[in-house]
Amino acid sequence: MAGVTIPPKQMRELYQQGEGKANNAYCAPEVLAKCKAKLVAPSGYKEVWTSQGTQSANRISVWAPDLEGSI
Repeated sequence: MAGVTIPPKQMRELYQQGEGKANNAYCAPEVLAKCKAKLVAPSGYKEVWTSQGTQSANRISVWAPDLEGSI
């Protein structure tokens, strides 16, 4: 995963909808220091929705990562 860049994304909870202005949300540095995140590869994918049975001309499906068993 070397060289992977994840672009920043605004969190809806921290920004007012439609205005794009910060909500003055504050999190103490000692609280942030306790937060940890880890990038985990999914163990597989599971189908969430499919167009099968909808009489669509094209078959479309939506998949979500299966994180059970991923470590």
